[in-house]
Amino acid sequence: FDKMMKRINKHLNQRSEMLSGISHDLRTPLTRLKLQLAMTDKKDTAKKMASDIDEMEKMLNDYLQYAKSQSEEDYIEIYTNKNKVVGLNELEWAEGKIYANRYLFEGIAIINPKNGAIEGVINLSNLKEKVTQHEKLDVINGIAYHPKRKSFFVTGKMWDKVFEIKILK
Repeated sequence: FDKMMKRINKHLNQRSEMLSGISHDLRTPLTRLKLQLAMTDKKDTAKKMASDIDEMEKMLNDYLQYAKSQSEEDYIEIYTNKNKVVGLNELEWAEGKIYANRYLFEGIAIINPKNGAIEGVINLSNLKEKVTQHEKLDVINGIAYHPKRKSFFVTGKMWDKVFEIKILK
C-alpha cells in the first residue's frame, strides 16, 4: 500500500510539474498577443480580443495556483519518536487532528497534521474480545467521527458490532 501511495504521489507531482511548465510556456504567446493588440488600428476588435486574452490569462493563473498547491508540501510522513510509521489506513479528520488505525495493530494513532508526529495512541485491544468470536474474525478496520456527539464509531473486518468511543483528554 505504501509503495502504491508513493508511486501515485510521484505521478501527481510529475504531472503537476509538467503542466506547470506548459502553463509558464503559454504566457509568452499571451504577452505577444497583448502587444500586437496594443499596436493595432482596429480598437473595437482589439478590445474584444483583449477581454478573451485576459480570461485565458486568468484561467492560466488559476491553474498555476492550483499546481503550486498540489506540491509535495501537501503530504506528511508519520513518525513516532523512534521511526517512520507505515500501514496507516482509515484516516479520519476530527478536532484538528488526524486519527488513523494501523493495519495489524489494535489501536488508533492521534496524529498532528502539521508535522506528522504521533501524539498519542488509543488502545482498542479489548474491543475484539467483545464481538462474536469466529474463524473469519479480523482486524480493526473502521473508524468514523461523529462531530455532534464528539465520538468515534469503531469496528473491524467481519465484526458483528460497532463501538462508540469518546476520547477524554
